[in-house]
Amino acid sequence: MLIKTPSKKHKKFKDEGLYSEVLSEIAKALAEADQIDRANQIAQKIKNAWYRSEAFIKLAEALARAGQFDRALQIAQKFEEIEHCFDALGEISVALAKSGQFDRALQIARKIENELTRSRAFWGVAEALGKAGQFDRAIQIAQKIEGTEEHLSALTNIAMSLSEVGQLDRAVEVSGKIQEPIERFQAFAAIMAAKREAEKRKIKEGQEAK
Repeated sequence: MLIKTPSKKHKKFKDEGLYSEVLSEIAKALAEADQIDRANQIAQKIKNAWYRSEAFIKLAEALARAGQFDRALQIAQKFEEIEHCFDALGEISVALAKSGQFDRALQIARKIENELTRSRAFWGVAEALGKAGQFDRAIQIAQKIEGTEEHLSALTNIAMSLSEVGQLDRAVEVSGKIQEPIERFQAFAAIMAAKREAEKRKIKEGQEAK
């Protein structure tokens, strides 16, 4: 992906805020394209603190995706806007969880003071734990999530993951903890689908054995 850096005429912008916004958008696009070094070079040139933080959030996310977690954390700790710091920490926490570094992911998630961002980070960790088959720990994390939507979504995902690996009784148990009817229905639907598949396999195995 080819992304052009600002030309000289961009530097003639009378509105410094507009120039910062342009640079921020370029840096974010570079980060999304995983052109980390170029994104960092552009972000360093942004004078407006808000737009600079916006660019560095995307850069921290790109670094986390690339497994450069220490470098991503260094960037997150430099934000002038505390909310931007929390956003970056949330993305890093989830990326760590997806890479299997659950303890470190939780350690970072607990540092997030914003309740919504912390809930989203815990949701991401719980989902990764469920996919890794660490259901007990996933449930423990899900129960600690303060955000209602994230809490329900985490429990639903865990119940569905349990269904996929044939732990239907446990899936039913987790589904019973889901308070919202729609999410609970989704979880039970996944359980029933898994149960039907298990019965089909059993019948097929019986026929092949004859």
